Formats: sequence, C-alpha cells, structure tokens
Amino acid sequence: MWKINWTLITKTQAKKVRKNHQAEFESCTANIGTIQKYLNMGLKLGSNLKFGFFRSEGGGVYRVGQSNVPSPKETRIYLYFDEDSKIIYIVGMGFKEGQSKDINEAKKLVKKSAKQNNSL
Repeated sequence: MWKINWTLITKTQAKKVRKNHQAEFESCTANIGTIQKYLNMGLKLGSNLKFGFFRSEGGGVYRVGQSNVPSPKETRIYLYFDEDSKIIYIVGMGFKEGQSKDINEAKKLVKKSAKQNNSL
C-alpha cells in the first residue's frame, strides 16, 4: 500500500499555505489522496495515471494543484514517488507565481535526499 510522507518539507511551508488558503490546501491534499487510491488499485505513474490536477515537472518531481475551488489562489504541492518503497514524498508546496523556484527547490531536495539515503 502506498503511504504519504510529509517529513521533507518544513512546517513553515505547510502552515503558510494551509493558514492563508485552506480550501486550496484541502483540495490539493484530497487530490493527493485520489492519486494514492489509484496507485493502491495498481495503476502506474505515467500513462495510466492522468488527472487534470496532476503533471510531471521532470527530475522525478510531480505537481498536484487544487480543483473545484471557486476563485482559487493557484496552489501547488510537489511530490516524489519512491516506487520501490511505495512512498509518496511531499517535497514542496507553494503558489503559481513562485512555481519555478518551488520546482527547482523540490528537484534539489530530491537529489540531496537521494544522495544521502541512496534513495528517498
């Protein structure tokens, strides 16, 4: 069974998004739950797992956005999937206007963690 791991991001990141944009945060986390559900049903990353709120950002990093939130602040949570241990790591979060920086930081975190642990 796939599990979700939030330990790689700072509490400050999560608190900022959750406090100021709760509906968007809850939508993103619900969308992560949807991905987790389908992975647990046997679907694979890539061609079998397609949602409008989900896309690859390269370097092993995927983005989940909010859905069904009226007039949302465009919110993103960045993920890394360790397919061997079946863990979905939360590796970043932020808003559309900072997405380039957020994606680069998420990719750096994935690389750094992989070097330290020989995998995440």
